[in-house]
Order: sequence, then structure tokens, then C-alpha cells
Amino acid sequence: MSINRTYTGKLESRADALTLILACTSDLLRPVNPETIANKDRLVVEHGAIFVIVKDRSQRIRDDQFWSPSRRFTSGIRYYRQTTTRLYPENKVGSLTDDVYDFKDGGLIKRTFQYTSADNILYLVVSYHSSDEDRFDELTTPSTDTKFASLSKGVEQLLRNPVRSTQPKNTPHPPSSSSSTTTTSKKRPHNNDVPDSCKRKKK
Repeated sequence: MSINRTYTGKLESRADALTLILACTSDLLRPVNPETIANKDRLVVEHGAIFVIVKDRSQRIRDDQFWSPSRRFTSGIRYYRQTTTRLYPENKVGSLTDDVYDFKDGGLIKRTFQYTSADNILYLVVSYHSSDEDRFDELTTPSTDTKFASLSKGVEQLLRNPVRSTQPKNTPHPPSSSSSTTTTSKKRPHNNDVPDSCKRKKK
């Protein structure tokens, strides 16, 4: 079965991720609860889909897609590009803009953020969006969504605290079999927070 998204929008900052987590703890949104997930359930990988997962450390959440190695932003968000084949440890090297990887033509971008609350509950925020800049710009950021205006003080308080946990190296986990091959994408994903090492240099 498919796992329903928590929110439709984009994840640009730590404030966005914390807003969604607080919205779930305040019953404004419904998170993905591991107790309701079966082993065969999968995240629905679509443009604008964001999932807030109350993470069981012993459980794997899958999306049945292939992804590049991650790059970490200063905000604590990790960034992945969709590829056409599974990557093994020996070929997980290089820049996300190199031709080392067979990026999927028209593929998505995945971003993840992990946070452990004061009562030791682990939250994983996973977002997917198009690499097309215009489509990305059309999406709403949770921290600017008026539905969550009442959470702003709580988010500000959390932002003053350090991130309480490190990101997993690659979440959700990739599938075990290869997917169909498509041509390599040439378009750079939009991101105001992409590290310099992930940006193409203009010639």
C-alpha cells in the first residue's frame, strides 16, 4: 500500500522541517506512524510530497527509488538526486553535478531532515520535488504557511537549540533491484541552500 503524504510543499530550511514536526505534535497534521506501516508499504514519490515520520529505529521506510549519495546543507538538511540505477559503496564518490552518476532525466530531488525531541522521539522529514526551478518555486514552504502561524514562537525556540541527532547516510533505503534506464538529466536542481560543491560553475 501507499503511505499518504503529510503535507504538500517544499523543504528549504530547518524552520520548515521543525514547523511540520510541531504541526504534527499539535494535531494540525497527521504524521506517518511506524505502528501503522506494513513492510510492503511505500512512500509515494511525487513532486511536492512531504512526509513526517515518527521513526522506529529498527524499521526501514522505503520509496523504491534510486538516489545519489547525499550532500548536507548548513541547515542540517540532506539533499539527493534521483538516479536510474542503484549505487554501491565503491561508486558512491564525486560531486552531485558530475557525470559519475546516471541521473534520471526529469528525476526528482529528495531532501531529508532528522530531529530527536527532548523526550527522545525521533522524527524524519522526507520531501520530494521536481528539479525544474519554476515548479519548485510554485510550492509553499511550511514556515510561511499561514495555517501554522500559531507555531512560530515554538519554532523559534527550537531553532535556538542545536540539532539533537545526525542524519542517516541514505534514507529512505533504496530498493534491492535495478530500475529501468533513462537518459541522464542535464538540469541543475533549484536550491538556495545548495553547497558550492553541488553547483555548476559557469563557463
